[in-house]
Amino acid sequence: MKNFEYTDGDYKVTVTIHEDKPLALSATISSAKGQKEIGSSEYGISKPRELPPIYAAGARKAGLNPKDYVLFRGEVIRKGAEKMLIEAVTEYKRILSERIEAERKTIAEAVPGLEELRAAHAAEENWHREFNRRMEDENLSSFIPAAPTNSAEIASKFPVAALYLRCEGYEYSSHYAKSGAGRRAKALVLEGKLDEAKAMLDGWADGLDID
Repeated sequence: MKNFEYTDGDYKVTVTIHEDKPLALSATISSAKGQKEIGSSEYGISKPRELPPIYAAGARKAGLNPKDYVLFRGEVIRKGAEKMLIEAVTEYKRILSERIEAERKTIAEAVPGLEELRAAHAAEENWHREFNRRMEDENLSSFIPAAPTNSAEIASKFPVAALYLRCEGYEYSSHYAKSGAGRRAKALVLEGKLDEAKAMLDGWADGLDID
């Protein structure tokens, strides 16, 4: 856990980076009026910015100069805290970037061929998009781009990578049970429990009341 603080008399802003999993950031604003918590969040962490028009109008209405304040995670904060807020967000993003890179390396080691298979899927999608564009334009229809490497061939070469991407597809599902099965199956793949992962995906709907 890392803390960053700004103090101006009885006004205090504290930002905390929670380094457990998942990584998150929270903040507390304390003043003579009391204390306000800015809830912990993993996403949408951005640096403070100048007040948008609607906030600036509210500040003027209260007899305040909008330039003396910044907006951070939906809260109006004294501009004096801006440097500290930027430092906290910069550190948060550094830690997040390191974790993402470490996770990428872990996955790459556990799932050989994953990046190659991802690239093949992306190439096929781009090819189909370009093919359709040319078919819709008579000036381009005679120039058909060469087809990319067949992703099915790469999938057969790297079955663990194919299974991992299948898990990802389930994880992105809008159905909570299917998404949860995909997330759990991904973890099983990384643990080398491939048969259990397949069973998790195949049986995601077991026990559900589906008409």
